[in-house]
Amino acid sequence: FRKHLNELEKKQVSGFIIKQHPDMVQKVNYYDILLKFCSERNIPVIEISEDEYYWGIIKYVILQIYDENIARLIYFKLTHDNISNMLLDGEDFEDPTKNILFLLSSMIGNPVALYYSNLTCCASTTQDLSDFVFEKNVEKYKPDIVTRFEYKKQRKEHTQYITKIHVLGRTEIYLVVTEVNMPLTILDYMALENAVITLQYSFMETYAKNEIEKKYQRDIEYSLLNGLLTGDELSKAARMLKLKDTAQYCVVSFHTISSNSEDYYTKEELEEIGVIEGEIQRLLPDEHIYRNLNQIVCIHEIKPGETQAGKKWKNYIRQYRSRFFTEIKQRIFRLALEVLLMDMEI
Repeated sequence: FRKHLNELEKKQVSGFIIKQHPDMVQKVNYYDILLKFCSERNIPVIEISEDEYYWGIIKYVILQIYDENIARLIYFKLTHDNISNMLLDGEDFEDPTKNILFLLSSMIGNPVALYYSNLTCCASTTQDLSDFVFEKNVEKYKPDIVTRFEYKKQRKEHTQYITKIHVLGRTEIYLVVTEVNMPLTILDYMALENAVITLQYSFMETYAKNEIEKKYQRDIEYSLLNGLLTGDELSKAARMLKLKDTAQYCVVSFHTISSNSEDYYTKEELEEIGVIEGEIQRLLPDEHIYRNLNQIVCIHEIKPGETQAGKKWKNYIRQYRSRFFTEIKQRIFRLALEVLLMDMEI
């Protein structure tokens, strides 16, 4: 440790900013060694509390040493390296998205949250997981940086900055910064820009993996429901889908009807089927649901209390349709929907 300190002295270090972790047990008291080293050489030492972050000090120092343009470049590179490392070293993180959010929040000193296109909360650095609401005073906003993203700004109890993240042209996710603790600065927007870029790559990777998994599972479910599997293949498929050999299931088929007389589905109609699939998954989160082009299939396990081969659940689905259509009718313009129920045994 002393050797490293001597090397830093040769580089004419101006000072040290440190924070102690009381829970860390060390055989050598590096803190006392550092204080003695700095005292002998008149090098200042600033100690910050354990719950503080270095980013505020870094921003202040950079702006004192360099002009604003150079400071922007340096801070952009610094935040880029730290944020992108969360994705590049993804094996070390169970959920890189949440880690990126918490790192960004520490950089800008304000809470951050992500919302799906339907405005439900995806992740947040606070305990508030409620749906996002666009206010009437929302307006386009252009920060004083070079950006390729679309920013918006709205005022509630606190000012909120909204960035739309496009994922492969298939979906949109909103990154929202709430200005609770301090106003955003130019350097904060540099960090925000890096976070958006990294999150976009993270979402693209996750989307691609999920699509591959969904296609594989869809092929298995299609073969299972259409009687294309027998014997060991059937048992293996059931285990992969976590279906029980001894259980009885009820299958609900949501079949869409194109407005085109030739039964040809346009790109917009296929996207709307994706909307329906998402709403069904949201309304029936515990069921096996998959989509086969224009058809959405739900596999429900009939529980012991559901007598008469799931009659109770079938009636529930029939009653549920009115609520379901109410939930999605504002998002479907071109499609009609039929519902078919049938029994299935593994």
